[in-house]
Amino acid sequence: MKQKISTAPPKGTSDWDPKEFKVRKYIFDTWRKVLQSYGYQEYLTPIFENAELYRAKSGEDVGGVELTVFEDRAGREMAIRPEMTPSITRMICSNYESLPKPIRYFSIANFVRNEKPQKGRNREFWQLNFDIFGSDSIQADIEVLEIAIKIMLAFNSPKDSFTVKVSNRKLIDSLLDICAIEQDSRVEVVRVMDKFEKLSKDEFSQRLNTLGLTEEKINEVTNFMNAQSLEQLSNFNETDGFKELESIFNTLSEAGFEGYFRFAPDVIRGFDYYDGMIFEVFDNNPDNPKALFGGGRYNGLAGIFGSEDLPAVGCAPGDEMTR
Repeated sequence: MKQKISTAPPKGTSDWDPKEFKVRKYIFDTWRKVLQSYGYQEYLTPIFENAELYRAKSGEDVGGVELTVFEDRAGREMAIRPEMTPSITRMICSNYESLPKPIRYFSIANFVRNEKPQKGRNREFWQLNFDIFGSDSIQADIEVLEIAIKIMLAFNSPKDSFTVKVSNRKLIDSLLDICAIEQDSRVEVVRVMDKFEKLSKDEFSQRLNTLGLTEEKINEVTNFMNAQSLEQLSNFNETDGFKELESIFNTLSEAGFEGYFRFAPDVIRGFDYYDGMIFEVFDNNPDNPKALFGGGRYNGLAGIFGSEDLPAVGCAPGDEMTR
């Protein structure tokens, strides 16, 4: 008797019949309309890359346990793309000098992460990625945040239904400097900070203690993470990260976006390549506490290709959380 093959799609993926495809197309068309209104150009990269590209900078989860790898016929280890940022940075680096600046690119593509499917996150998902390359100006950061808000408004989201939570990796670096955290421990300390909302106070302190932090330093980190506004971090007001955030918030408020954003020190972003402004957009519904999408500045990512650092800032909304 012949074995019967299931008609269900692979776990963590989904079929789009014409009715569902219409919904997804509406999402993609809305994204595309907003980005084109700001002069962004569309691109696409291969669905797989050298696995080391993701291991180098995508963080311990996306670049590690969630990576779907295979070996090609030449014995090279390849990986299906779990995110777009390393790929677009590779593409930009290959032709950076000849491109007019700033470079405004966007793509709508599918990705795979080898993780347990859950609400709002499948193993295969589609995502909008939009980035500005070649501009160190704070105006580029502001533009990306503004577009993130405009995308939410394009789906007719009421003003009080979502919040853009913003922080800055430079501000976090200043905290690590104040606490005199050794360079080789910083990545692990930041990864513990990234889990601040998921850990109890005792668990958070214990993990930092395991990394060699004294009680005084743990209290300093905890106070930072509990801050509800920039004003509560007055001892950081001369740092670059504080000044950048202050400028971003003032400009967005003057542009009419006050009430859509706030400072949030618990926004860390798990990817290792972020080195400036970072943000996440949250649904204000208490039944849906996860981030809808996020982004930030990543000037240093080009270094893995042997290039000098190039200015870059971007954002990546996904179809599942939008759906």
